[in-house]
Amino acid sequence: MNATPHDAVCHKPAVTIELGPIVEKVGRALCGQVAQERIEQVLHALLAQDFSDVRVTAYLPIFLQRAACATLQAEVQRQHNRH
Repeated sequence: MNATPHDAVCHKPAVTIELGPIVEKVGRALCGQVAQERIEQVLHALLAQDFSDVRVTAYLPIFLQRAACATLQAEVQRQHNRH
């Protein structure tokens, strides 16, 4: 079966990015208040949900870092307010 141009667009490969440095930067920005595993979960979720269809990835690490910090800072604040 021949692939049409539409099929190629629908089945494009997922964005691939090295998350290690971003995890470290987010962890430092949050002063170690969030476990590395949770940071990785948030980054993977952001990649899958909000950044899955990006075409230009040059600034993706910066956007991921900012979005992860905002998400996790809100989580930390909610936990702090509960106690």
